[in-house]
Amino acid sequence: MDNRKLRQIDKEIKVIVEQSASSFFMAMKILPKKQKRAMYAVYSFCRVIDDIVDEVNEISKKQQMLKFWKDEIDNIYLNKKADTSIGEAILYSITNGFDFPKTEFINIINGVGMDIPDPINRPSYERLLKYCRGVAVAPGVLCMYVFGFKNPYDMELARYMGNALQMTNILRDTKEDALIDRCYIPDEYLKNAGIKGNNPRDIIIDNKLYVARQKLAIRAMENYDMAYKKIATLDKKKIKPAKLILSLYKEYYDIMKNRGWEAITPKPKLSKLKKLKLMFNIFILGK
Repeated sequence: MDNRKLRQIDKEIKVIVEQSASSFFMAMKILPKKQKRAMYAVYSFCRVIDDIVDEVNEISKKQQMLKFWKDEIDNIYLNKKADTSIGEAILYSITNGFDFPKTEFINIINGVGMDIPDPINRPSYERLLKYCRGVAVAPGVLCMYVFGFKNPYDMELARYMGNALQMTNILRDTKEDALIDRCYIPDEYLKNAGIKGNNPRDIIIDNKLYVARQKLAIRAMENYDMAYKKIATLDKKKIKPAKLILSLYKEYYDIMKNRGWEAITPKPKLSKLKKLKLMFNIFILGK
C-alpha cells in the first residue's frame, strides 16, 4: 500500500473513531502511531458492525450487511484483499505485525447478530455471557494483540474486562435499551426480583427492578476485581491503555452504585478533568 492511499485510509478511519465520542478514544489517542492505527482499525470495525443493528431498520438489510462484513473478513484472510477502508486498515495492520485472529472478527459479527431478528429480551445468564463474548470480549482480545500480548493466559484479561464493561453498559443503558425493546438483564435475576412481564418498557418502571440490577452489578464487580488482579500480573507499561479503559468504566459503575441501583437515569458522565486525572495517575504516576 502506497503512502498516499494509507494516509487517505487513516483519515477516513479517524473520522469514524472521532465521531463515536467513545470512552475508548482517550486510551487510543495516546498510543504510539503503529498501535494507534491498529486500534483505530479494530474500533472502527466494531463501530460499523454495532451501527448495523442499532441504526438499520429492515431486518433483511441488517442480515445482508452482516454477511457483507463476514465476506470482507474472509476476503482479508483468504485473498489478502479488502473492499472497504476499514478492511484495508485491518489488512494493513495484519501485514504489519498484528496477528489478529480471524475468529474474533467473526465473533463480533455473530455477537451483534444475536439481536437479529428479534432484540435480546430477558436472556438467561448463560446467553448474556455468550453475548458479552461476542460484543465485548472479542474486541478485547484484538486489543490485547494491539497492546503486544499473545499468550492465552494473558488473554484472560479480555474476558474479565469484556464482561465488566458490557455489564456496566447494560446497567448504564437500561432505560435506553428498553425504549428500543431490549432488556439484557438476565431472566433469572428478573424472576428472583418478582418481575414477570416480557415488555422491557414495563420492566423499567417496576419498583423491584433494582433487585435484578443489583445482582447484575455484583457480577460486574466480580469481573472488575478479576480484571484488576490480572492486570497486576502483566507488563506494567504495555497494559496501561487497558487499565485506563477499565478505570474509566469503573468510575461509571461507581457513580451508579453510589446513587443506588433504583436509579436508571441519568446516564453517568465523567468530566474531562476526571478523565485527565485518571490518565495522569496511570500513565505518569503509575498508579
